[in-house]
Amino acid sequence: MKAFIIRDQDSVKSGKIEDITLPAIDPNKIRVKVKAASINYIDIERIKNSAKNIDEPQYLGVDFAGDVELIGDNVSMFSPGQRVAGLVDNKLCGSFAEFVDVDPDVLFIIPDGVTYTDAATVPYAGFVAWKALIEKVVIPEDSFIYITAGGYGVANFAIQIATKLGTKPITAVSEDGDILYKLGVEHIIDPIKMSITERVKEITLGTGVKTVIDFISPKSALENMKLLCDNGALVTIWGRIAEYPYQEGTKAITVAEVAPDAIYSSCCNAAIKDVAQAGEKLLHLMAKKELNPMVEKIYSFDDISKALEEIPKNGMGGKYVIEM
Repeated sequence: MKAFIIRDQDSVKSGKIEDITLPAIDPNKIRVKVKAASINYIDIERIKNSAKNIDEPQYLGVDFAGDVELIGDNVSMFSPGQRVAGLVDNKLCGSFAEFVDVDPDVLFIIPDGVTYTDAATVPYAGFVAWKALIEKVVIPEDSFIYITAGGYGVANFAIQIATKLGTKPITAVSEDGDILYKLGVEHIIDPIKMSITERVKEITLGTGVKTVIDFISPKSALENMKLLCDNGALVTIWGRIAEYPYQEGTKAITVAEVAPDAIYSSCCNAAIKDVAQAGEKLLHLMAKKELNPMVEKIYSFDDISKALEEIPKNGMGGKYVIEM
C-alpha cells in the first residue's frame, strides 16, 4: 500500500509517499480503507520532533474516515463496507495511508448525510473538545467560558459544544472573527489592541469567567488562570501546569487535564472506547447540521507534503483534510 513516511532529520521535506508491504490482518483488528484524514497539531509536532531526532520512520496522521475492508478472525463488530471513522495508534501506523489496521473499539459509524471529509475532522479534534467540556468539568448554563485558539480546529469544536451547553464563549483572535460569531462566540478579544485580562473583567463585570479551556500550552494555561472567578475551573490540553498561582483556599480553582496523546499508551480500553462514544455523538450532531466541521482546505493524497508545509505558514484556521 501507499503511505506517507518521514525517514530522516530533514523534517517534512524528507517525507515521501512510499509503497510499503501491507501485513496480514491481526486477528484482533479491523482494516479500514482510508478515504479521508485530517491534519492535527500532533502531526506538526511530530514533524518538529523528527527534525531533532529520528531513530526510525515516522508515520503521520492520527484520525481517518473510510470503509471497513477486512475484519480479524477474533472480531465480531462491524461488517465489510461499513463507513467508519476513528484514531490510529501512531506508534504502529499513520492515517496518511491507503489502509489502517485499528482496534475495533476506537471505530464509530459515519451516519448518512456526513461525508468522509467532514467525518475525518472529528476523531481527534472533536474528541479533545468533547472530553474537555463534557467530562472534565461542570460548566453552569449561562456562564462565561474562555476558550483559547479561536479559529483553530479543536477550539472551533469546543466553541460549538460550549454554545450547545448554554454557555457564553469568549475567545481571542487578532484576525476577522465573523465565522466565530456564527459558531456561537459571544465576545471576541483582539489581543493586539487590548488586554485580554482587562477585557474579560469588563465583559464579566469584574467577576471573571467560570471556565477556561486552554488549547495552547501549560504556560498559556497558567496565564489564563487569572481570568477565572472564584470556584472556577481550568482545563489544559497540552500538559499540566507546573505551579498554582494562588494561596490555598483563596480561589478554590479546579484544574483538569485532557491527554489525547495517551489514549493508546495508557493501555486503557475504556480510554479507547471514549473516542468512539464521543465521535458517535458529534457525528450525530453533524448529520443534523448542528455541528460545523469547519473544513478550511482539502488536499489530494499526492499533495500531503504541500499541505504540511502550508499549515505552519497560514495557521490552522479550520481543518485541513487529505482526501485519498
